Amino acid sequence: MSFPSVLLILPVGRRFNFYVLLLCAVGGLALGVKPGGKSFRDILKKYWGIHLAMAGMLIAVLLNQAAHGAFVFKPFEKGLQLAVFPLLLWVFLLLSSDKLRILQWSWVIGALLCSIALIWTTYGVNGRPGGIISNPFILFSNLTLLMGCMALLSIGWNTRDEIAPMAIKVVACVLSLVASYMSGTRGSWIAVPVFILIAVSLKQSMHDRRKIAISVVSMLLLAAAMASLPYTKTRIELAYSETVHYAEQPKAETSIGIRLQLWQASWNMFRENPVFGVGTAPYEETLRKLARDRVITPLAGMQLHSHNDLLHFMATLGTPGAIAMLALYLVPGLWFKKFLRSADSQQRVAAGMGLATSLAFLAFGLSETMFYSNLCSDFYIISVAALSALVINRQEELEKAVASPLPSELTYEK
Repeated sequence: MSFPSVLLILPVGRRFNFYVLLLCAVGGLALGVKPGGKSFRDILKKYWGIHLAMAGMLIAVLLNQAAHGAFVFKPFEKGLQLAVFPLLLWVFLLLSSDKLRILQWSWVIGALLCSIALIWTTYGVNGRPGGIISNPFILFSNLTLLMGCMALLSIGWNTRDEIAPMAIKVVACVLSLVASYMSGTRGSWIAVPVFILIAVSLKQSMHDRRKIAISVVSMLLLAAAMASLPYTKTRIELAYSETVHYAEQPKAETSIGIRLQLWQASWNMFRENPVFGVGTAPYEETLRKLARDRVITPLAGMQLHSHNDLLHFMATLGTPGAIAMLALYLVPGLWFKKFLRSADSQQRVAAGMGLATSLAFLAFGLSETMFYSNLCSDFYIISVAALSALVINRQEELEKAVASPLPSELTYEK
C-alpha cells in the first residue's frame, strides 16, 4: 500500500518499495518458496518474453560498454534495475488475486496525494517550478495523471452497490485531471485519448461499433473542452507558435525549440554511431561540444538527456538501445492486450491497467525521457509486475474453478 505514495511523496526512502520487494524475493528464493507450486526457473521459462524485454536495456548497456571499452556504473545500474523484473513478478505471484487487488488503493491514494501536492504547488504561481517534493516536475505530473486514470479503470473491480469506493476513485481521477491542467504539462495530455480507448474497450457487453462511437465522441468533447479552457488554449497556442518560431529560427531557446534541437542532435549522434551509440557520458560531452561549436544553443547543450526516451537511448546505446526501449513498451503492452477480452472482470481490468501503464509511458516518452529517472523506472516495473501477477494468478484460479465440480465465486462476473 505504500507504493507509489512513498515513491513520489516522501523525499527520503524513495526506493523503499523496490528494495523491500527485492529483499523479499531473495529471502523467498533462499527458503525455497514456490508460488503456485512453480519454481523461479519455471516462471523464467514460461514468461521469458517479458523478462527478456525488461532485460533488454541491460543487454544494450553491456554491448555499448564492451564496444567502447569503458565501464560506467550509472547506466549499468539502470539496466540492472529493469532486469530484476522477474524477481518482482515472482514476489507478487506469492499473493492471491484478491490480495493483489488491494494494491488498487495504492494508486488511488497516490493519485489523491500527488494531485493535492501538484495543485498546491501550482496554484497562483506564474510559470512552472523545476521540481516538486524533490521530483522533476514533468515526471511528477505525468505519473499523477496516470495514477488518476488507473484509479478510474479500477472501478471495474467494484460492484454496483459499492458507491463510496467508486466515488473516491472518481474524485482521484478528477483531481488528477485538474492537477494535470494546472501543471500545464502538455506531454501528459497526449495520453488521455489512450486512457479513453482502454476504458471503453473494457466494457465487454458493448458492441465494437458503439465502443468506437463513444471513443470518438469522448475525444471530440475532450478536445472541445481543452480548446475552451484558457490555460490549456494558451499552452497549445504557445506550442504552435514555438514550433513556427523554430522553423524560422532553429536556435530558438524556447521549450519546444530546445526539445527540437536535442532531438535533431540525438538523431545525428545515432546516424553517426548506429550500432552501439555514443555512450551515456559521451552524450553529455557531445552536447556541450555542439554548443561550443554553436550547432545548438548553450541552454540546449546543458541538458542531460534528449527529452525523448527513444531518441535518447538510440543516441546513447545505438540500435540495441532502440530495440530495448521499444520492447519495454510493446512486449508487456501486447501481453496485457491479450486479456482485454477476458470474460472475467478482475482479469480484464488488471490487463487494462497494465496496458494503460505501458502506453502511457510510451506517450509520455515522446516529450520526456521517462526512463532516465529511477523514479519512473521503479514505478513502471513495480506496476507491470503487480498487474502481470494478478492476471496470471487470476487465470490459474479460473482454471481451477472450471476443473472443480463445486460452485465457486471465482466465476463471478458483474
